[in-house]
Amino acid sequence: MTNSIAAALSRCPTVADHRPWPRYLVDAAVWEETGQALGAGQADLLGLWGESDAVHMVLRSPQWARPCVVSLAVVDGAFPSVGQYHPPAIRPERTVCDLHGFTAAGAPDTRRWLDHGAWGLRAPLGARTPAPLDDPVAYAFAAVKGEGMHQIPVGPVHA
Repeated sequence: MTNSIAAALSRCPTVADHRPWPRYLVDAAVWEETGQALGAGQADLLGLWGESDAVHMVLRSPQWARPCVVSLAVVDGAFPSVGQYHPPAIRPERTVCDLHGFTAAGAPDTRRWLDHGAWGLRAPLGARTPAPLDDPVAYAFAAVKGEGMHQIPVGPVHA
């Protein structure tokens, strides 16, 4: 590893015997620094997901011998958004928010991704908070913008 992500991770503890790739335990500053480096094209984001008390990313770079896992403990239900620097992370972050109830601080898009109000609860993999059912038709789709662009409703998906 020879880029700024590698330099940041070299200062972080690893999880012993994590397989198949090394796993680094990072703080919020290194998580955010990693997001900025992803946005600058220093590595590829292979995955981003959550669990009961943490969020994780898998990264790879042609400069590295193998991919690595980067893990951040979630504090007070929030973690720094990677999507604010690297747009491909936006949808996985929204998924983490829907399923676990965490907040991606600084996220450019905070709309629900999976939870359109038909579950009767929020954060089914987290706090499992009861929630009223919403009308899925009321979902706040992003507006189509740009010359020559047209929005065509085709059922539950807008093309």
